[in-house]
Amino acid sequence: MSVSETTKHRRELLHVPTQAPRQSIAIQASAAVNQETNDTGVLSRSAVPSVKFHILSRFLQDNESVFNQRGFCFAGQPIHQPHFTLFCHRTPTGTIKEDGPFLGYLDYLDVTGMRARKLAPSGIPTHSQNAIGARIFAKKLSRVTPEEWTEDPYFICVLLSIAQLQRRLSTDRSTRAFSPRLLVVSRHDREFVHLYEAQITVEFLEMLDKLTAVPASTNGPIIYQRNIPFRPFETFPARVRAETLASAIVDTISIPENGAVK
Repeated sequence: MSVSETTKHRRELLHVPTQAPRQSIAIQASAAVNQETNDTGVLSRSAVPSVKFHILSRFLQDNESVFNQRGFCFAGQPIHQPHFTLFCHRTPTGTIKEDGPFLGYLDYLDVTGMRARKLAPSGIPTHSQNAIGARIFAKKLSRVTPEEWTEDPYFICVLLSIAQLQRRLSTDRSTRAFSPRLLVVSRHDREFVHLYEAQITVEFLEMLDKLTAVPASTNGPIIYQRNIPFRPFETFPARVRAETLASAIVDTISIPENGAVK
């Protein structure tokens, strides 16, 4: 799965808006304030630890927060905060080990839910009796829904975000590429969890930062996918730990110029 081929004709799948009219921005800002107010109320009342954790995490990882260090950046500006959890190796002193594995965890329900919320008619529930609004919503949603969910280009956005973080943390200027990994689960798949690993060059990350200097020979990220079966259940914990640490990018693999290995 090549990022250039996947997103060339279907950039809308990423659904990462870069510009909007001022009026639209004002409406979005007002809606965001209302959402934060509602979330704060839920935070104060909820007795569910996971609910409190997720709401506080969203607040602390706001685009303007110093805690937000893993957003997707384009042309030097953060434009999107992907919904995922990041696992990384820390030293005994608590610092992040830059040469250790960087693994993201993503529930695909967060991706589909985010898209539905962004496309839902303002002020109209998606399951209301407004038939016309429901049809328009369904049509918009179908345009940004990939035929095969395991090939959703949004995963590339998350992998790029992790690679950008790795680059910011790296002190080794001789590093030429990063290999972020992403573990994805879906409520529709009871057989496998899906592990993605990318090979993303420093040149490609620089291209995202400085659009005025785009080398003609720059290749897009190469994505590898592995499926980890849940069964047998008793061995799954050990297998998932081993698989997330094992790299799919080895010298013996023949890497296609604009392809991927599944």
